[in-house]
Amino acid sequence: MFGFGDKKKPAEKEPAAEALGKSAPVEKAASTKSEAPAKTDAPKAAVKAAAENVVSVEVSGAKKAASKPAPGSLREKWERWRWPALVIALLVAIFFGTSYANSRKFHLVFQGRYILVKEGAFFPVGKIDYLPRDRKLADVYAPIHVASDKVKVAEQEFRMIEDLNARLFDLLFELAEADIADDETREFNRTREVIARADKVPGVPARKRDRLKGMRGDIAYREGQVVLRSVEDHLKMAEKWFNEAKTLGTSRFGDVEARLRDVHRRLAGLNTSIRPQREAVPETAPPTAPKPTPVVPPNPAPARATAPATAPGPAPARANSPATP
Repeated sequence: MFGFGDKKKPAEKEPAAEALGKSAPVEKAASTKSEAPAKTDAPKAAVKAAAENVVSVEVSGAKKAASKPAPGSLREKWERWRWPALVIALLVAIFFGTSYANSRKFHLVFQGRYILVKEGAFFPVGKIDYLPRDRKLADVYAPIHVASDKVKVAEQEFRMIEDLNARLFDLLFELAEADIADDETREFNRTREVIARADKVPGVPARKRDRLKGMRGDIAYREGQVVLRSVEDHLKMAEKWFNEAKTLGTSRFGDVEARLRDVHRRLAGLNTSIRPQREAVPETAPPTAPKPTPVVPPNPAPARATAPATAPGPAPARANSPATP
């Protein structure tokens, strides 16, 4: 038995070796077959990726074409004029903003001999004559004539109408004050008109209007001075004619000397009353320091001289006095 078993083992090994020898070429062929498709799939994958890219490009192009507005449509016009429209709107807003800001300004302009009240035009630059809403105040803001060279006005700008009114009142007050202070002024009708105009300026505090009352009193005083000056002129003219009559020797009137003395007396009385106010009021001398009082050394008091005592005499008798019982 053992011998038969030993003899059959090599016979069993041979079919296994043959099977192994046959399976090796099969596995090799299978491996070559698997490698062959892998090599052939690489260019296919590249072609497929390229095709996908082309498809994605076409799809994106189609989407862009679909999103692009049609020529002549409202959307296409908006896309074309959007930025120019925004720039134009910004420029229009700047124009109206600067024009409104300029129209809210007020000006005092000095031209020639006149002071003009102006306001800003509804434009970025420029001025026009100011016309108040209340037509009753049109005379207040009318051109102001400046007769005195002492008043100089530079162009001024105001943001508020209240500031303009305050400056206008002060300006009219200065003009009236210059006319009153001028010794050559003989007519005060224009000054009265200026004061009446200043009294109509709206928005002026009462404490400032009270100054106009005192200025009207100053005008009355100056009117009296003007009358006195005219009287003086007439008296000087009379003196001239009386002196001529005295020189030529009148044959009908013998009181020439008396008339001349009367004229001289009147002129002397007017000499001080017609002086300007600033000359009539004497200037006060500056205060001087008090002089030191000299110190006198004490001396013994001198003996008083005693006057002789006199006895009172009898009372003088009244003349022609009746006797008492």
